[in-house]
Amino acid sequence: MEWIVMLIKALAGTAGSLLALWGGYYLVSGLMCWRGQRPFPVRPARTKFAVLIAARNEELVIGPLINSLLMQDYPPELYDIWVIPNNCTDHTARAAAGFGARVLKCDRPVKSKGEVLRFAYARLRGRRYDACCVFDADNVVDSRFLREMDLAYQAGAGAAQGYRDSKNPYDNPLSGCYSIYYWMMDRFYNQSRAAMGLSAMINGTGFMVSARVLEGLGGWNTHTLSEDLEMTVQCALAGERVVWVPRAITYDEQPLDYAVSVTQRRRWTSGTIQVAGRYLSRLGQGAEQGSRPLVLADVAALLVVPFYQAAALGGLILSSVSAALTCPRIELAPWVLLTAALTQLAGMTLGATAAAALVREGEPVADIGCDHGKLTAVLAASGKYPKVIGADLRPGPLAKAKQTLEHAHCEDRAELRLGDGLSVLSAGEVGTIVLAGVSAQTTWEIIEKAPWVSQPGGPRLVMVPATRHRELRRWLWEHGFALVADRPVQAAGRWYAVMAAEYTGETRTPTFTECLFGGTGEWPEGAGYAAWQKAKLPRFRLGVPDGTPLAEEIDQILRED
Repeated sequence: MEWIVMLIKALAGTAGSLLALWGGYYLVSGLMCWRGQRPFPVRPARTKFAVLIAARNEELVIGPLINSLLMQDYPPELYDIWVIPNNCTDHTARAAAGFGARVLKCDRPVKSKGEVLRFAYARLRGRRYDACCVFDADNVVDSRFLREMDLAYQAGAGAAQGYRDSKNPYDNPLSGCYSIYYWMMDRFYNQSRAAMGLSAMINGTGFMVSARVLEGLGGWNTHTLSEDLEMTVQCALAGERVVWVPRAITYDEQPLDYAVSVTQRRRWTSGTIQVAGRYLSRLGQGAEQGSRPLVLADVAALLVVPFYQAAALGGLILSSVSAALTCPRIELAPWVLLTAALTQLAGMTLGATAAAALVREGEPVADIGCDHGKLTAVLAASGKYPKVIGADLRPGPLAKAKQTLEHAHCEDRAELRLGDGLSVLSAGEVGTIVLAGVSAQTTWEIIEKAPWVSQPGGPRLVMVPATRHRELRRWLWEHGFALVADRPVQAAGRWYAVMAAEYTGETRTPTFTECLFGGTGEWPEGAGYAAWQKAKLPRFRLGVPDGTPLAEEIDQILRED
């Protein structure tokens, strides 16, 4: 036993030393952020930009971005806005054209943003643009963005990253954490690299790459899930420094749903590992040959982040095991090993409870996307429904749901089904369909795939959207649904809207105010929900042109007490 403990301690100590060395470098380099950056020389505008927006089912959110781009403090003849719809099942192309953008339809299968950008660059190559600027469809852009990138380009920048700010830092703890992450990345990474003469990191959106650099790289030649990081590495290997442009600001929307965040982080981690596998050895060889060794080594340090995280977890586990093995009282060892506890936000739990109250009694009900089956169990245990169906796309959550039903002693009153969305149901099988905890877009995409829902006498829809309440209300009204209930629920500093809708066939175009607040004002909690919604409006207003009816409506809302 003693030699096992010694071996574990040695491994933990080695991992700790390597982590301390890596972390120490980032600590020291991060402190360089306090050094100022000289502004770029002011010159007349002359850079011709192609603004590229890859868009997949972004019909309801792309308008503010296009408006903010049309409002740029930059000669309109020096830039074109190109939206590239891909794999869309909505009217993204029509919406983009209606707001004034040019549409370049992707006519071949693509699986990633990098593939979309490669397609766009190949098609636009002959139009003699000096550089491309890239944004995500849910962004809003500061009016000086293109002007600041123009100054950077004229100062010699072949690639540049702007300041990535957050649209919704106060929505919930998750969006707050994402916002803090990007603020720290801007300050302690990109600004520090600018002060040290190193390369900033291209960060997904709000960046510029010149035609000269793209030609040198063989076009938009990225092949991993992290096309931004791959482009950063390619620039470093080509001797091209990514310049930091802090006054070119992009406001990016952060996720509000934990499951969405996990999926996103998994994709980023997989992409980083892919980039490391492709380029880490080349970065090492370049550094050994004396080709800007500090720049290449600094970029290489980015690629080992997943391995750093794995090493940190491994070191924690080894240290915990070592402590448990040397614990003087063996009965305490399990408690020594318990280093973290998982918690869930109370918000969706309360939202699900409110959703259950809107289900039609005496009729079958389906809980779509049931996850661990808590709402399914509540419905089944109540005894109010002749049939309760819980469904999920993944086998893992269904297995957890089965356990939940067993613990609630109602496994014989519910049926669990594996399948995608409403494909698990037949027309007329249930009186109410619950869609809780998914985004607004996912909600209406699920509904659109089942035409029998949008029929007179169809099922009631009870929804608890994790994001974009306003967009979901608009979609429902414009597609013939009436809101029969719209209840606000607050938990853990976050507001949720629990909606019940029924199809009537009567479509209408609601006002922005109606979409923003819905019927929540009928509830005692409505004032709190309204204040929460109004707090997000100033950033949204940035993308709305002055003098338009929408701008006047928003300004009126903001003026009201």
